Parts: sequence; C-alpha cells; structure tokens
Amino acid sequence: MFIKAMERGDGGEALENARLGKILGFNTWLAQNVPYCDLLSADTETGTLTAGQAAGVTLAKADTGLCTITGKEAVKGSYVTIAGDDQPKWITDVTASTDTTGITVNEALKYTVLTSAVITLFVEWTMHATQYEVGHVGVMNVASGYTNDPQVGQLVSFGDTTGTRHTYTIIEVEAGTTGWDIMLDRPLEKIVASGATAFPGPAGSFNLAFHREAMALVTRPLAVPAGALGVLSGVADYKGIGMRITMQYDIDAGGTVVNCDILAGIKQLDANLGVVMLG
Repeated sequence: MFIKAMERGDGGEALENARLGKILGFNTWLAQNVPYCDLLSADTETGTLTAGQAAGVTLAKADTGLCTITGKEAVKGSYVTIAGDDQPKWITDVTASTDTTGITVNEALKYTVLTSAVITLFVEWTMHATQYEVGHVGVMNVASGYTNDPQVGQLVSFGDTTGTRHTYTIIEVEAGTTGWDIMLDRPLEKIVASGATAFPGPAGSFNLAFHREAMALVTRPLAVPAGALGVLSGVADYKGIGMRITMQYDIDAGGTVVNCDILAGIKQLDANLGVVMLG
C-alpha cells in the first residue's frame, strides 16, 4: 500500500519523482562520478562450498575442504564473493597448497549460502619492479600476464590483512611499456614495494550510504578586502555556505575578472555511520 500510486493519494508523484527514499527517511542523490567497472574487471578463478553456511558465520581455513578451488592457491588479501551472499570480502588466511581447500575471510556472511555455492576469486596482480613511496600520485605500473585489463572505476587494494590494507579507485588506465599504467584517486597512504601484490576488486558500482553525523563539511567565508580601489567584493550565501566573490576589471584580460574563494574542510566523525555499497 505504501508504494502503490493509486493508494498513496498523491497522484503518483512519489513514484514519478523517485521520492520513495526520502519518504522512508533516506535521501538519494544522483552522482555522475560514481566509480563503475563492468564484468571484465579482473581475471577470476571459481570454486565451490562443499557445505551450506548460515548468515553470521565467518569462513575459516580450519574448515579444511569447505572451500575448493582446483588448480589455484588463493593469496591472502585477494577479494572473493560467494553466490547467495555476494558481498565482496577478502582473504585473511589460506591453506597453502596447489588447490585451495580452506580460506579465512575478513567478515561474516551477510546472507545464508547453500551447498555448492560458487566462490569467485579475483586473481591478484603483481606490480612492476618499482617502489612507490607514501604520497605518490603519479602513474603506477601493473605487470603484464593478465587476460583482463585494469579498468577505470575499479577498486584496487594493497596490503593483505587488517589495518595495513588500503583501498583505492583507479581513475585512469593506459597501456604501458610492460603491462598497464594506472593512476589512483588519491595519494598512497603506505609504501607499495617493488613487485608488490595488488588486489583488484569485483565489478560493479561503489557508493557511500551515510548518516548525516558520519562526516562534516565545515566552511568559513573569507574576509572581504577593504580599501582596494576598483574592487567589488561580497559574500554570497547558499544554505549556510558562504563564498567570497571579488570582481575587478583587468585591462590585460580585456574584461572583468571574477574570483570565487571559499575556506572548507571535510572531517570524518564516526566511521560506523557510513557504509560502502556495491551495486
């Protein structure tokens, strides 16, 4: 009854304008810069679960024989998904053998999975023989030898487990002298050693759902210059965000130059009030 246009009494306005999220207390916005990559985002190997598992269970390598991936030894840090759960997880420990027979993952199953559920393992990459330092913002080279190219919008992580792991989004890909040259969405937070292992993420689009108290945008209007001849200046306010606007004729430019300035910063307040969503 809640979503049926003929029973809401609004003439279908909520459905037509996609306002259901707002009615439910959850605002939804359209963003053109949401990272996205298609199904050919990484090389994969598949295996099966030999026994179904309930929601809330964390797969552990001690359950030898539970996870079977023939002909491929999984690597700590690699992403996996399990059919029926479909939440990207990464491996924190693994049985060491030619075939994978047990894995430990970083978090519990969100949903119940059935016997013979398909496990998809996203094959790790090897970085080129160059060390990339903390703060690096340039090109990074992924070695050749993979069927599927890295993609713009794809997740890639460095570090195999827990607090040493950092995840980025690829924003540019070009064919390199060897393999592929990639650029990330922000500077490196930790050294990526020569020949390090990188872990590509699954296909899909990634976005953030958050409570209003998860983060803060803080702005302050800048001071209006006093006594500057020929300068018009003021503060433009929009919903509490103040921006300084300064205008002056510039003979060299042959017209009026308009400068727009704002002092702003973003601060995480509570990481527990935000979650990455995969679509």
